[in-house]
Amino acid sequence: MSFVALRRFWFPPVCPGCDAPGDDDLLCGGCSRRVVGAEGLPPLIVPGCDAVLAPCVYSGLVRTLLTRLKYAGDRHAAAALGALLAPAAVALAARARPDCVVPAPTSASRRRRRGFDQAELLAKSAAKVLGAPCLAGVLRRVARRPPQAGLDRSERLANLDGAFASEGAFGRSVLLVDDVVTTGATLGAAAAALRAGGARRVVAAAVARTIAPHEASEAAGGDYTAPAVQDGGRCEP
Repeated sequence: MSFVALRRFWFPPVCPGCDAPGDDDLLCGGCSRRVVGAEGLPPLIVPGCDAVLAPCVYSGLVRTLLTRLKYAGDRHAAAALGALLAPAAVALAARARPDCVVPAPTSASRRRRRGFDQAELLAKSAAKVLGAPCLAGVLRRVARRPPQAGLDRSERLANLDGAFASEGAFGRSVLLVDDVVTTGATLGAAAAALRAGGARRVVAAAVARTIAPHEASEAAGGDYTAPAVQDGGRCEP
């Protein structure tokens, strides 16, 4: 019996949303319907990125899974979150044809504390779907910064100024991956570093995006349908 078969025997896959028996640790049908999709929301525009997609709203079950992954070390949630990210990665790849997938890296201290980088786990999932390499070493943090949580947009931008450096991006078309888009400061700073390193194109995908209260009524629930990526970096549902 193979290692994979033994693991599935002793640790059968369950839905990370409700612990019901599942398939490869993905969300069951009932939990999938609890995911709030970002269809109908304004397109995400981030300086330095040719296009940005985040298929889910950062609320409810998606927020719970991301919180468990980042702060409780629950890697069980990573497969389900990667599956939610996949349609956005495919939609961006259809336009940008990325030759590599690069995570927006967390700090070395947070990586040591958690034992992993959540963006890298998601980037590896996207890379597997696209059949492209995940090159975590292309982008790195070169300055230690306080956490972004609780900062407003201007504070986030200032906090990440000069935080990233890139090596090995020259001439590449890059799919940049992060977990959540709040103000776009992290993706913008990472994209700027990739551009400075010679990347010819940068598109970005995240599992979820935060929304303002007035946008909540525009967000649609249910399964996500990948949006088309239009010219000018705008992503329309």
